[in-house]
This record gives sequence, C-alpha cells and structure tokens, in this order.
Amino acid sequence: MDDDEKAQIIRGFVSKRAKIEQRERLTSLGLQAFLHFNVYFMPVLLIFGVSCFVVKYSLLSVTYQVLLISIFIVFCIVECVRLLLGYYGNLGEKIPALSGFWITSLLIQLPLSLFLLFNADIRPLPLEKAVYGIHIIFLIGEAVTGFDVMRRIANHQMINFQKRIEQEEIETNEKEQK
Repeated sequence: MDDDEKAQIIRGFVSKRAKIEQRERLTSLGLQAFLHFNVYFMPVLLIFGVSCFVVKYSLLSVTYQVLLISIFIVFCIVECVRLLLGYYGNLGEKIPALSGFWITSLLIQLPLSLFLLFNADIRPLPLEKAVYGIHIIFLIGEAVTGFDVMRRIANHQMINFQKRIEQEEIETNEKEQK
C-alpha cells in the first residue's frame, strides 16, 4: 500500500467522522444523571422500604397490610420499567419511550411515593421518610428534565419533517418542469 492509498483511506475516515459529529445530540445529560443515580438508589430504596414494612407489619391494620404489599409489588415493577424507558428514550432520542417514562413517573410512581411518605396511617418510619423524600426529589427532577428533552426532540423532528416536505416539493416541481 503506497502513501496515496493510505492518505485516501484517512481522508475517507475523517470525512465520515466529520459527518457523524455534525449530527446534533438531543439527549439530556441532566436526565441521564438523574436516571443513573436513581438506578443505583433503587436497590437501597427497595431494601429499606421492605425492611421498614417488615418491622411495622404487625402494627398495621389488615387493610394497610394488603394495600402496602400490593403497592410494593406495583412499585418495584413500575420502577424497573420506568427507568428502562427513561434510558432507552433519552439515549435513543425516542419520544414514545420518553412519554411512557414521563407518564409512569407522574401518574404512578409520584402518587405512590407521596402516599408512602405522607400517609400517617401506615406509620412511616424516619428512615422511610428520608428514602422516599429522596426518591420524590429524583422523580421531580426526572419529570422536569424529561419534559424538556421531549420538547427539544419533538421540535427537532418537526423541523426535519418540514425540511423533507420542502425537499420533496422541490424535487416534484423539478420533475414536472422537465
């Protein structure tokens, strides 16, 4: 392989890399940081939540015993799915996944966390209050940053769609003129 061939390969690689780097990134570093820390916080939340529930189980009425068991099951499943949707939607710039993440955050996890934190009938322990308080902070931060990234991705996709329509109209007009 001579020097001209090597130079040509390098120029081709550099031009491909330049095209890749020109693409605007719409993912949110803030949302990714919230998700990252929430993934590491989730096992702590589940361990402390379940252990506090076991400690106070005999003090609760039968209604709250059954209710809290079902809440913990739903909470665990939805939290795993919610974090997965957040990662997939943010890194892949997918509005449907981000919408699912945002809806599960606001309509399922936030009310459950608020119930577990503020309902005096379930006798929340100080450790539970601290853990669920931190989780609520994560949920609010993720909801705010998630909405912002969804808005930016939607605007970007709308602009790209309008550009495609204009380009197709130009191509159609050129074909008609020929």
